Amino acid sequence: MKITALKQQIKNPDRVSIYLDGKYSFSLTLNQVVAEKIKTGLELDDDRLGLLKQKSTDEKLRLKAMNWTLQRPHSVRELRDYLKRVVYSQSRKSQSRRVEGTDNAIIEIVEEFVKRGWVDDEVFAKWWVERSSRASRSKSHLRSELMQKGVDREIIGEVLSEREDDGLLSELVAKLKLKAKYQDEQKLMRYLVGKGFSYSSVREALKLGADESPD
Repeated sequence: MKITALKQQIKNPDRVSIYLDGKYSFSLTLNQVVAEKIKTGLELDDDRLGLLKQKSTDEKLRLKAMNWTLQRPHSVRELRDYLKRVVYSQSRKSQSRRVEGTDNAIIEIVEEFVKRGWVDDEVFAKWWVERSSRASRSKSHLRSELMQKGVDREIIGEVLSEREDDGLLSELVAKLKLKAKYQDEQKLMRYLVGKGFSYSSVREALKLGADESPD
């Protein structure tokens, strides 16, 4: 098979379409074209073609991951799971089996992103706790969520070490008591326990709230 044309893509100028024997075959980035010494007239055997197509697929996956990580902080497990979902979705659409080199590509992408600091479990955990504070989640609830996201217990412990539920719980009780649907104390208690606050802490907060209410 011979490369008969190289055409820079209009919608994505960083990619070059590769034509073999007069027909489009695959695309590479400009950097890949230079690194692989791709040029018109180059003959490709099946092994070289397979390798170049795998590089094309891997780089597209990497770019998807880059765009995805820019949306918000993510944990390492989230990135790994995202990449697996993308690969699975693509294999279903093309009705093809999972490409043999894809697992290695996922490992390499995750390692690169961790090394570059594009995904960081500690940064993610701090962001998650700050974000969740606005939703009034308890330490227990946050700990469970972060563990599900794959964050190490030691990191979780450090991030949550300075967080106290008492003040948050008291503020939440005072706020919710202003709402008609939480005038029933038992209903309010069930809601707060469901948020991850301990039963004893909720009872104490409700008692303090009642003691501080004006006569």
